[in-house]
Amino acid sequence: INDVLDLSRIDSGHLTLSFESLDLRVIAEDVLKNFSQQAAARGVTFSATSHPNSPRTISADRVRLTQVLVNLVSNAVKFNQSGGTV
Repeated sequence: INDVLDLSRIDSGHLTLSFESLDLRVIAEDVLKNFSQQAAARGVTFSATSHPNSPRTISADRVRLTQVLVNLVSNAVKFNQSGGTV
């Protein structure tokens, strides 16, 4: 229900974002850690690298960024094959 409400807020232009300086690597590591058991149970491994010139921090809404990464990683694990890599 919250996702549907968020979509309606986006459509109406009333979604409030709270931008802050975030370490993308830390957030990505937390998301991957949260899915590590699910990935292991499905025989899927994680491989995470970052470009050496990528910025250490970004300006983003923590909740929305985490929500996007959770959706991406969840789908990548769910629709992967045994022995696959995310």
